[in-house]
Amino acid sequence: MPDGTIVEFPAGTPDSVMRDALQREYGHGLTAGASRASYSELMAASRRANASGDAQAARRLGELAVKARERERAEGANGERWKDAPLADQQQAGQWTKHGGPGGDAMQAARLEQAKRELASRQQGNAPGAGPWTDYGGPGGQQQTFEIQGPDGKVYEIQAPDQKTALEAYKRVTRQGSQADQSDDSWWRNAPLADAPPQIVGGVIMPPAVPASGQWDAQPAQMGAKDFIRHGSDAAADMLAAGAAGVSRGVTGLADLPGMLTGGVGKLASSGLERAGVVSPGVAQGMRNAFDMMPAGSGDLFRGTAAAATGGASEFRGSTTAGKYAGTVGEFVPSAMVMPGAPLSNALRYGVVPGLASEAAGQLAEGLPGEQLARAAAGMLAAPALNAAEYGIRRAISPHGGADQGRLALARVLDDAGVPVSAGQRVGNEALRRKEGMTNAGQALNDAQREALTRAALRTAGTDAGRATPEVLADTARRIGSVFDDVARGVDVTPDPATLNALAAANETYKQLAPKSSQAPIIGEVVKRMTGAFRTGQTIPASTVNSWRSSLSKLTTSSDGATRSAAIEALGALDDALASTLTSMGRTDDVARLATAREQWRNFLAIQKAATGAGENAAAGILSPSALRSAVVQQGRASYAQGNRGELGNLARAAEGVIRPLPTSGTAENLRALGIPSAMWSAAGATGGYKLAGPMGGLLGAMAASAVPSAAGAARMSRPVQNWLVNQAVGPGGDVLPRNALSPVLAALLGLKED
Repeated sequence: MPDGTIVEFPAGTPDSVMRDALQREYGHGLTAGASRASYSELMAASRRANASGDAQAARRLGELAVKARERERAEGANGERWKDAPLADQQQAGQWTKHGGPGGDAMQAARLEQAKRELASRQQGNAPGAGPWTDYGGPGGQQQTFEIQGPDGKVYEIQAPDQKTALEAYKRVTRQGSQADQSDDSWWRNAPLADAPPQIVGGVIMPPAVPASGQWDAQPAQMGAKDFIRHGSDAAADMLAAGAAGVSRGVTGLADLPGMLTGGVGKLASSGLERAGVVSPGVAQGMRNAFDMMPAGSGDLFRGTAAAATGGASEFRGSTTAGKYAGTVGEFVPSAMVMPGAPLSNALRYGVVPGLASEAAGQLAEGLPGEQLARAAAGMLAAPALNAAEYGIRRAISPHGGADQGRLALARVLDDAGVPVSAGQRVGNEALRRKEGMTNAGQALNDAQREALTRAALRTAGTDAGRATPEVLADTARRIGSVFDDVARGVDVTPDPATLNALAAANETYKQLAPKSSQAPIIGEVVKRMTGAFRTGQTIPASTVNSWRSSLSKLTTSSDGATRSAAIEALGALDDALASTLTSMGRTDDVARLATAREQWRNFLAIQKAATGAGENAAAGILSPSALRSAVVQQGRASYAQGNRGELGNLARAAEGVIRPLPTSGTAENLRALGIPSAMWSAAGATGGYKLAGPMGGLLGAMAASAVPSAAGAARMSRPVQNWLVNQAVGPGGDVLPRNALSPVLAALLGLKED
């Protein structure tokens, strides 16, 4: 201030906030006489504070003086600052002239070091006015401050009314205790070059001293206008204060967003009307001013309120590098945490990361015209870039991570059954499946799968064979039938109520669904004979039961759905009656054999149905996934859908869901048969080889390149690559551009608006 008072505001405090604070504290705002305090002004104020007994103010002013010295050093690198400096600042002599004067690097480094030493001395309670300097004016006198560098390279700061007195003081102090005559300066005239006379290297004029009437006590050096941030030099406190201020700006920025949009749209509209010639420039400017005067039209209503309420503390941006990063991160966090999802995860991914990136970009572009654009762009792109990098890493670890768990479970059923499954089939990636299918190894795998599926299906019928040929099926039927004959031999079945109820229900459903003309009489006959035997207390001879079983078994493969269902239910009721009779006879082993035979016979009937389909594979006894599933479903759609169809039902479901061949037009197969891929690679290899080594190179290049497709396919189908393709170590992660990525965009736009 013009009267010498020093007022500290946090870095980046808007003029409006400073104006309000000064008006409130001192009765006037920023005046033409107010300016940025220099090193000398800050040091003078520090001395006055120390002399008045305000050690805290003196310490803080000393810290600010060190920062001012650093700033002046940077500004003085091009010599501009010294153009209009006082004469005492420009006086140079002797060997120091070639180092660039007070604006040179060597001189500025010396002055900065002296300031730091003085600050350290002050913090230890050693006032600069004590000791040998007392004779040359106390800190409160009307003095000039001179810096003198002696032959030993040390820099001394002396207060004196002129240069001559300052040099005399230097000589007196440095020669105290010396035997030389203090009035004789021959001690440096006769010294070697290294001990050249001391030189005046800088001088500043002290501002007017504060009168001794107590004005200093009435207007002490301020640590900030109502600013509660008192210890900015402490890194942790600086980060905490700057981070809290950043969060405040982020929150108020969100609240000001509607106003910013309203004012922005209105101002754009007024500018458009002005360019179109609809309104004059004065009217357009009036429209823009009107938006600024609206309660929320300026877009900084809440932020300005927060700044006024905290005395500018909410605008603090940090004094240290770490504090500046914390402040920028704080601006991004609030908008991230209001987005859908886990608040902590959002804060880290869409708040901390964009904030760090924005501040880093800002510091790299500091002072350049595009600094704010760099900050905004880095903040907006950081989260998508992180998402993209994470996606790439996840794909590198697990190329198809996140595959459907249901599909993976079906693939494990095939694994247990001994049916090989490719990586593409296991994870359900169609593109990978087609690439695998166009290789020789892939074709061989498909053939092996069909045979393995047929073998696994036959095992459920008790037969170990690779193909369901007529001979294999006939042998299976005879083997299972012999078990029924052996178990039922000599066993007359006693009807029970459960058997009768099951038979009656099956027959009633059959009558309702099947036309009378197409109904098989065997079902009605079984129901009639079993009911009569139950009423009379008689048994059904074993020969009759075997005859009924044979007839009903044939109907279980009928093309008529109603007949097929009724036959299956009637056959099951007969077998239940036989098992009940065996149990009552104590033949538990035969009960178990009967249960196994019943399951195998039912599976056999489904396999037999699937093997009678059309096509080359069916004729060769190779079952397809679709044919097997269809045959199992025909035996009982409800039991298949509910997972109650046993081992064969699970196998059919897994085969249909995982290894069913992809639909194809035959184009890929035709191209492969014609050797088109290999021919294309051969042509490319021949062209490259010819350019490198002539005709012979072209021939060798064609031969080598023709092997590329098969080599790539073989590598893809190798066990290590297949294991890598199907591993589920990590999931796919989130989208690269989710809606949450809008949060750093909002924060970045608020920063651009501020700029």
